[in-house]
Amino acid sequence: MLDIQSTGDEVINDKAEVLMFYAARVQLVETVIKPALARGQWVIGDRHDLSTQAYQGGGRGIDQTMLATLRDAVLGDFRPHLTLYLDVTPEVGLKRAAPAANLTELSRSRWISLIELARATLNWRRRIPPSAPLTPPSRWRPSSATSVRW
Repeated sequence: MLDIQSTGDEVINDKAEVLMFYAARVQLVETVIKPALARGQWVIGDRHDLSTQAYQGGGRGIDQTMLATLRDAVLGDFRPHLTLYLDVTPEVGLKRAAPAANLTELSRSRWISLIELARATLNWRRRIPPSAPLTPPSRWRPSSATSVRW
């Protein structure tokens, strides 16, 4: 999948993208997260499985049943103990990512559409207990997130 001589013109197939994300995720879970938990350490991660359901399922239209089957095959019953879902509009997300985002106006429009679909998918999923993530107010500035207590 990685060709260091590639010009970057090749488009990665949506299902291949999902498989790469799960390959990376299971590697992280097995080599970093589970050993840390076994040592009694806390682990704070970013974008576990809900991001795949949102971006690849909602945004790219990959079947949620297939994603759930793949998740279960790769991760078994391993799930986060707590999920915080920071629900921001695509426009707010773009402003926060502005220094790192290098998007043309067309790709910006496509990105916003993708994020709106992903966001709708997560908002739908939150209505289904017990997997409903906790959603703190997203108007917080990222720098203030460390001072929040539940």
